[in-house]
Amino acid sequence: MFKVLHSSAGAGKTHALVKHYLLLSLHGPDPAAYSHILALTFTNKAAAEMRERVLVYLEALASEKPMDGAKADVRDSVMAEAGITAEELHRRAKAMLTHMLHHWSQVAISTIDAFTRRVVMPFSRDLQLDHELRMTTEEQYYRAKAVDLLLEEAGRDAALTKVLVATCEQLLEDESSWRPDKPLLELSAQLTKENALEHLATLREMDSEQFLELYKRLRQRTKEFRERMRKLGADACDAIERAALTDKDLANGKGGFISYLRKLRDFDGPFDMGKNVIKTLESDKWHSGSATPSAISAIENLASLFRTTIGTVEALRDTEMRDYFIVEAITHDLLATASLNSIDQRLEELKREEGISFFSDLTRKVMAIVQDEPAPFLYERLGEKYRHFPDRRVPGHQPDAMARAVAFGGERAFHGRLRAIGRRCKAGHLPLAQWRGAAVRRLSENFQERIIGAGRCVRVGIGACARARGTVGLEPPFGKKHHHLQ
Repeated sequence: MFKVLHSSAGAGKTHALVKHYLLLSLHGPDPAAYSHILALTFTNKAAAEMRERVLVYLEALASEKPMDGAKADVRDSVMAEAGITAEELHRRAKAMLTHMLHHWSQVAISTIDAFTRRVVMPFSRDLQLDHELRMTTEEQYYRAKAVDLLLEEAGRDAALTKVLVATCEQLLEDESSWRPDKPLLELSAQLTKENALEHLATLREMDSEQFLELYKRLRQRTKEFRERMRKLGADACDAIERAALTDKDLANGKGGFISYLRKLRDFDGPFDMGKNVIKTLESDKWHSGSATPSAISAIENLASLFRTTIGTVEALRDTEMRDYFIVEAITHDLLATASLNSIDQRLEELKREEGISFFSDLTRKVMAIVQDEPAPFLYERLGEKYRHFPDRRVPGHQPDAMARAVAFGGERAFHGRLRAIGRRCKAGHLPLAQWRGAAVRRLSENFQERIIGAGRCVRVGIGACARARGTVGLEPPFGKKHHHLQ
């Protein structure tokens, strides 16, 4: 069964997870049962806290001293779950504590990054990784350093300087901060997003000069089309003014076709024909009911100009006009993309010089290999060592990754339980870095899609927890042919 527990800070998530860990560890008589549990956290602090709490609770269970509060809760829960007496629990806890202290390396409570490194680094040859490569989570520090290196080159590299100057000018036009370091650092955060990296990879060979040349061509292209449209609108509006016509003389007044022509004259964004313009074209009646005979005569003389102008524009709507707005959007972000590309290049150089790699780089390398493998890559190497997978404070972007991990497990990978815990903020919403309702639903959907696709039967269930509300579970029907996940 898969369970997600989320609650506000201080509600007892760590206690709930440690209790679950000990329930799994002490359920049977094997003192090494803890070695089959892989407990993952998001931070080193959380991992250290969980390891310490496990030892504290085990020491209390192994002693003969009276217990209360959280320790008594763990004692009662283990006895009830395992169906054992207090004496048997004392014996098991003492044996497990002794075994754990003599085999501390088998206690698998760590961050997900540390676990990934431990699993993957022995296979660095498969992944084409340097054996001396140092892994780091200090992505923001190195991104800031890459931005500093980029700004140091301003003034020496003419093309790069033009890109940065043009970027700052655009920031001024957008009424953003004129300081280049802050927006560039914020921009560099895109380098942590998979969809951005995918597109940047295709641009990595372009230099600043090529970006500038492309920018000039696109700007010229949009300028020419914009001027054409504005001229069409201006010619029609000027003709109306020369005829001394007012909005009241025209069909539907200021909300009619005159509004269309004025938007065309300005042409500073997308606009539709509107029902009044369509009605006027169908009826071919361009004047209002209150227009004077002289105004009607003048409008009829201009009717062919109105029809031609609107027809010309509408004929371009799904071709050149569509392309114009696409190119306009690309041009608006092209200089930012050029700057981002330059930051990416400096960041890669920096990582090579210092012999480091981000864990996200490692994850992408692993995914590139295992996603098309006929056999589960990680399962081949882990075997059946881990049977239970508690995961504390899973970030919002990891449900997809976790679902992939479940899928990679293959038909025999999970014979145990999977549980994740996240924190709910005071407003009742989960922060981005923690479990959110959408993230839970996405994980549930991915989990079902992948597991059902592999021939396993699951159903979604709602449960409850004594310390944390909002348990979401995937519960397979019990039977010999079904795997049990909790």
